[in-house]
Amino acid sequence: MVSHLDLQRRLRRLLGQRLVVDDEINVAELLKMALRYEGWEVQSVLARGWHP
Repeated sequence: MVSHLDLQRRLRRLLGQRLVVDDEINVAELLKMALRYEGWEVQSVLARGWHP
């Protein structure tokens, strides 16, 4: 039997990937935690020294 969480994860994989960009480290960390809690696989990159 497949759990509800497994079905959610499979559906998200079928729907594709998302890119989230934020220049506030604290906001980015909060987003990572929330997305992981919801079952998303999260990868992050910290780019220092870049200024528009």
